[in-house]
Amino acid sequence: VASLLGQKVALNEFVAYLDLSSKMQLCSLDGRSLMIASFAICGFANFGSVAIQLGAFSQMLPERRGEFASMGLLSMLGGALASCLSACWANLFF
Repeated sequence: VASLLGQKVALNEFVAYLDLSSKMQLCSLDGRSLMIASFAICGFANFGSVAIQLGAFSQMLPERRGEFASMGLLSMLGGALASCLSACWANLFF
């Protein structure tokens, strides 16, 4: 599951979901781990999404580009933590 989270952050969630589906077919993860991983991977907390956000916000407010750039990694961290919190809640109710 940790390797799936690393793929999500470094690449994107689609690559991680493809790897998760191959792990499902190989039966290398149990049901609880699959459920936790599917919740943890869901979200746009990766470097590509941060770049898209920076580009969009910089076009709307070009004078605040530096401020947006300084908050980019913090927003990615917040999004990753929100996805992990969703996985924690799913774990509690499974």
